[in-house]
Amino acid sequence: MRRLMVTALLLIAVRLHAIEFERVLLPITVLDVPGAYGSLWRSEAWADIRESGVTILLVRQTHANPQPPGSQQLSIFFNGPGQEPGQFLQVTRGAQISFNLRIRDLSRAAETWGTEIPVVWERDFRTTVTLLPIPANDEFRSTVRIYGGTAGDVRVRVTDLETSAVLSDDVISLPATISEYQPPYAELNLPTNANLMRVDVDAVSPDLRFWAFASVTNNATQHVTTISPQ
Repeated sequence: MRRLMVTALLLIAVRLHAIEFERVLLPITVLDVPGAYGSLWRSEAWADIRESGVTILLVRQTHANPQPPGSQQLSIFFNGPGQEPGQFLQVTRGAQISFNLRIRDLSRAAETWGTEIPVVWERDFRTTVTLLPIPANDEFRSTVRIYGGTAGDVRVRVTDLETSAVLSDDVISLPATISEYQPPYAELNLPTNANLMRVDVDAVSPDLRFWAFASVTNNATQHVTTISPQ
């Protein structure tokens, strides 16, 4: 029995090695995580596969069976309270596939269908990101979320759009992780003592490529708006 198991694992490893994958970032994958003001957050991820032979490897998967063409909800591994919010998928390189990721507040499920979160191929990571305009007042809580292809440091500069005053200028680390499915991650809660802000994120570490966006949450309705690089 043990020999059969070892043989099966070797065959899986050979098969995975034969397939060329590229990583896709799902920035927020949470399941019923409590938030501020009684909110309860859940993610849903979908894929639309337009050809046969496409393989999607999820966190903790040990096999690589191709998925059938068509639209399907992904049975992703969800992060719980206290865990970093995002994850990478491994997808057959060059696959004809598109994704949709959405988060919603279950405590207000009858009021909104949620907010679409960008899904990003690692090949689209970059060395600089500018996010604007971001509100800076007591009606909203705004957070910049940064995901690295590898560990490294980034410089985050926050500027008041009206006065050009620099509100903060910091170097932030994206710490190494134990899994290739877990992106190095950092977040920065933005100040509320301005009107509108601009955030510039630049790679400090050589060869670091990353992606970043801002989430803006209304304190009264809990509705989320995303501001991402275009």
